[in-house]
Amino acid sequence: PMAAEAAAAAVNRGRGVGAAGGRQRALPPYEVFLREDHFIRGKGLTGAIAVHSARVMGAAVALHKQTTHLLSCVTFGSQRWSAADLARFPKQAEQELTRHLSESPEAEVVLHGSLLVAAPAQAGRRPAARYVALRKSYAMVYVELAAAGSSGTTAVCSPPRRTQSHQSVFLSHAHASVAMLIEAATDGGGTA
Repeated sequence: PMAAEAAAAAVNRGRGVGAAGGRQRALPPYEVFLREDHFIRGKGLTGAIAVHSARVMGAAVALHKQTTHLLSCVTFGSQRWSAADLARFPKQAEQELTRHLSESPEAEVVLHGSLLVAAPAQAGRRPAARYVALRKSYAMVYVELAAAGSSGTTAVCSPPRRTQSHQSVFLSHAHASVAMLIEAATDGGGTA
């Protein structure tokens, strides 16, 4: 997060964001925390981890290359992949994430960056843009499809879900329902 805040501050200074009367003023230290859930159904945890890794790294590279936002790094375990490393070696980063999650499914995967946001326009002035620090974590919810004639399903949450549904905003009723069912089915350790 510190790297993202430093990058945002440098960009804001370079663009004159926050300038008042020719003098720099300190910007309030805002930070946005997001969590993106990847709900994956299938017949094998290994394949689900590969899909999750591809989605995370694809989103990070797209944020870096296709938007005005700034990517600082993606972290998981003790590894830290910078934006430059992700842009040059996206497949290697994806493979490392897949390997890491296969060994430690409960590991947290976090994207650190800065969002370009517009401040509200004031009377007679254009809206000013500024960067706000971003910390986005990725969670995988894997539900194994039951075999024919079997009544049970397996759910694996990485990292484990613990009361997260009660601290979340959902984009649809269906998403909220599935999240609540998965949270109720798991034992707090990430498995049903």
